[in-house]
Amino acid sequence: MEDGQDIERDRQRAEIFDALGHPTRIVILKALSEEALGFADLKKRTSIESSGQLQHHLNKLGDLIKTDEHGKYCLSNQGKDALLTVQTVENASLTRKDSVKTHSRLYRSKKFFQVFSVLLAFLLIASTAIALVEFNQVQQLQNGPVAKLNDAGYLNSSKLFLISAYSFYGKHNGQACLIIEATVRNDYTAQQPPPMDNFPGNSSGMAYFGLTAKLYVKNTQIQSEDVTSPGSAPLGVSQIGLGSEDTYVVEIDMATSNHNVDSYTINLVGLAGYPIP
Repeated sequence: MEDGQDIERDRQRAEIFDALGHPTRIVILKALSEEALGFADLKKRTSIESSGQLQHHLNKLGDLIKTDEHGKYCLSNQGKDALLTVQTVENASLTRKDSVKTHSRLYRSKKFFQVFSVLLAFLLIASTAIALVEFNQVQQLQNGPVAKLNDAGYLNSSKLFLISAYSFYGKHNGQACLIIEATVRNDYTAQQPPPMDNFPGNSSGMAYFGLTAKLYVKNTQIQSEDVTSPGSAPLGVSQIGLGSEDTYVVEIDMATSNHNVDSYTINLVGLAGYPIP
């Protein structure tokens, strides 16, 4: 009989197999092995059209990825090990193809791929079943919550304009969350820079800030913790640097098990014309 540690190891292996059960996730791991990327840059690099699809794959990768101090996605040590395993299998497959010269070797290779195909099919079926459950959860929110635009679009009387917000249920570091993707534009200019600008009269209009959210059910605020960037100083959430007239998709992860959220507000955390120390 397996003890608790064996069961936990089996569970972790199953999660890794599930995470690697889709070619798009391997593409994401390879992209992040080259450099840390923000959500928008990762979406462009991997040619994934839907933000929801990219977020779904990021959630499935779980502990294989993490965010750095700048809020960009990168590989965790576990993710590096998983990618090395994938590359080892790929290299072994290429080596096998190059070295197959006899009928017996071809037969063995054929049997290997038959077994591998059955295993892969099983993993894909399991992944599909899990994806359907998650899709049903996401569907509950697709046509529900709508961001209440603060001050006709401008956040907290600033010149940071909330263009749009998209939300869905997912996980962040294993926690159940309402994940919000807020598209923000910086309308500050060199002539009208953000407050606390280090270069008055010679500003670029660059803005540094953080975003968080408040969740509501029937106009009543519910308890929820922002886990976007736990423990990051000084804002407690990821700090964004945005050039004048530039736009950026900011991810806000609000930990909650409540699937009845019907609205939320996007709130500004800190604002300056230079990195907030």
